[in-house]
Amino acid sequence: MDLTPKEAARYLGKSERMVRYLLKSGKLPGRKQDDKWRIPKDALEPLLSDQQRAERRERVADLRERLDQSLGELQPAAKDESGRSFYSVRDVRLFGALIQVLAEVEQLEAPALARVADSLRACLRHLADGIHQFEIPVKLDRLTRARTDLCTALADLLVHATSSESSAVVPLADRIEGEMLRSLNGLLRRVERRRRRPAGGAA
Repeated sequence: MDLTPKEAARYLGKSERMVRYLLKSGKLPGRKQDDKWRIPKDALEPLLSDQQRAERRERVADLRERLDQSLGELQPAAKDESGRSFYSVRDVRLFGALIQVLAEVEQLEAPALARVADSLRACLRHLADGIHQFEIPVKLDRLTRARTDLCTALADLLVHATSSESSAVVPLADRIEGEMLRSLNGLLRRVERRRRRPAGGAA
């Protein structure tokens, strides 16, 4: 990734004039493109002080924590064609676990479980919508709906378990109640804490 002298100055905590001096004196690698300097970001790392590196690592860790609070527990980010990291609902472990449970329910091929599958699909839709919402009240609404859908699926599974001899249903219900609802409730609590933060407070 290449930076302009202004961006490099901000990254280093120096003046743009100093960055241009380093470029002209050969102390900072760079190249001219359309008569404008372009500086490889990697070339700036050796110029950072130990304190700056520590502060930068702390900011990166803080940013990741905020992202985790927003999206839930994340798997490693995927890469697009240019090598940049990005996140999607597929990176949220809860979303992947729900898809797996839905597939297992459908494999049972029991007509009585059709409502369970429908509730799980609705949960996935509301979860995806909630993850991608920026307004906290709307995010809370979508995630609450996802929890309601998941509770409906759990209740229908347990009703089916008492009226059938299928031994595969109870473990699915246990996973929904013991893992997925707990994870979704944790996500709701984190979003609720963000809503309660005073305006102008720490982000």
